[in-house]
Amino acid sequence: MFTVEMRRQFKARQGLASHLWQTSGRPPVILFAVTLRAAFEFTGDQLDEDGRFIDTDTLEQLLDDYADRLSTTMWTDLFDQRPTFEFVTKWLYEQLAQHIPQLAYVSLDNDTIGVATTYRAD
Repeated sequence: MFTVEMRRQFKARQGLASHLWQTSGRPPVILFAVTLRAAFEFTGDQLDEDGRFIDTDTLEQLLDDYADRLSTTMWTDLFDQRPTFEFVTKWLYEQLAQHIPQLAYVSLDNDTIGVATTYRAD
């Protein structure tokens, strides 16, 4: 079994206030450093004649497009629902699953505060 994980790093503005940070007197975090990780899995017998499962060039562009979308628009403006990292990670999984066969998981790592949120379908 192979697992291939692709990553994109970007800055994002979630747009949500943290009650804990506000009550502790800490300054609000306006811009987060985020790592998007998406992985797909396959077996050796699924490799094509060139020794590949899928053309990763296409997937790289897809991840670039979503990273750009999440980095250029404040998440509260991008989504109608409250854009927690859990919500956005699941949404991103659902979007990518339409294009990435055998998508195993999507993770959004908030590198600024050291928290990773991962979504896997059942």
